[in-house]
Amino acid sequence: MDLYERIKRNPSNVTPKQLMELLEEYGFENKGQEGDHVQYKKPGYRRFPIPIKQNPLAIHIVKEALRIIREIRDLD
Repeated sequence: MDLYERIKRNPSNVTPKQLMELLEEYGFENKGQEGDHVQYKKPGYRRFPIPIKQNPLAIHIVKEALRIIREIRDLD
C-alpha cells in the first residue's frame, strides 16, 4: 500500500514527516521554514504550510493535503 492510501485510511494519526514525504512524492518542493511551519509549494497550487511541532497533525491539515493530492491524481 502506498503512502497516500495509508494516510487516507488513517488521517488522524499522521506525522509532519509523513505528510512532507507525501507532498514531495506529488511534486511539491520544500521552500523553507517560517517559524514552526515548513512551506511547500508546487506550480499552480497555493503554498501549503505544515506545522512541524504538531504530532500528530490536526486532521483538517491532513484532509486538505489529501484533497489536493486527489486533485493531482485525477489530472494524471
